[in-house]
Amino acid sequence: MNHHRVFRCLSAVLLVFALCLARAAAAAVPTTMTHQGRLFDANDAPVNGTLVVSFAIYDDASSASPLWVEAHTIDFEDGYFSASLGEATPFGDVFDGSERFLGITVGDDAEMVPRARVSSVPYALLAGDVNGAIHPASISIDGAGMVIDPSGHWVGDPGGLQGPQGVPGPAGAAGPMGPAGAVGPMGPAGAAGPMGPAGAAGPMGPAGSQGAQGSPGPVGPSGVVSTTPFVGAAGTIDVPPNTGELLLVFVGPLVPVTTTATQHLTGSAIAQLGLFNGQPQQHVAIGLCYAAAAGGPITPFMGSNLTGMLMLDVSAGDSRAYPTLGSVVPGAGSWNVGFCAYHLGGFPVADVPIEAGPVIGWVQVTN
Repeated sequence: MNHHRVFRCLSAVLLVFALCLARAAAAAVPTTMTHQGRLFDANDAPVNGTLVVSFAIYDDASSASPLWVEAHTIDFEDGYFSASLGEATPFGDVFDGSERFLGITVGDDAEMVPRARVSSVPYALLAGDVNGAIHPASISIDGAGMVIDPSGHWVGDPGGLQGPQGVPGPAGAAGPMGPAGAVGPMGPAGAAGPMGPAGAAGPMGPAGSQGAQGSPGPVGPSGVVSTTPFVGAAGTIDVPPNTGELLLVFVGPLVPVTTTATQHLTGSAIAQLGLFNGQPQQHVAIGLCYAAAAGGPITPFMGSNLTGMLMLDVSAGDSRAYPTLGSVVPGAGSWNVGFCAYHLGGFPVADVPIEAGPVIGWVQVTN
């Protein structure tokens, strides 16, 4: 459809907008612009029905990029229509006093030409002055900055506000005496005089009462230095026969430890022991023992003899778990610690097979 003759109505439309501005000068400036007109088709007949009309504001009559665009679905009746521009898309700062042009596009047609210049009318020119009260957030003068701040205080040049100094008036009568002021602070102390000779010592006074107990000192370090577990299979152990000497053997894994002259070795272990089938019952002593890491005799935790070791009877075919524990101060050195045994009879003692006879224990170094 080819539309034309719309522009003969535009001058009335712009007048309506300008009058709205003039009437609102004493209140808030309107944020929309009413556009009215009449649309005819190519046969010069008024248009009826609903069409989409796009309105655009440009900064030039031939500019390709609009500053503002808004589309309206308008019901035409005998060609007449009215649209409130700025309702869907606010104008913002489009109208900043620069020259502007209005473009109109109906449906899929090209934009109508020429574009209409947006102009002021006499009442809108009142915006160049202000009559009555004003309500600005602040007042600034171009090139001179702010003169009244948002709180209403004058912040401009104070030179023009102060008049010339007047002639001094006559002196007034003396007023009554005011109350006494507060006492001032004390001045600095004078220098000390020279010390006189020491007097003779007086007799000793009686002993004073005992003072309150002081606060406890900090907690000392923990007594435990290290704790090392050990676990392993004992295998078949041959214990030497009793010849009158204290010949002990280790059973299972050993734990290497290092102690100072005053540190303790404390530990516990359990081992599963038994005899080969066909052997008679044996009398055995078990316990925890240590020996120098560099080599040397095996010594029980509980002393250099069998005192404190567990005495038990081991029978063939009767494998049992036997526990032991102990503590000793071996002195400074590096040691191997483990479960040990001593044979009180004449036959060897052995544990059950490796997979069924583990030795489990732990050893701890304490201060």
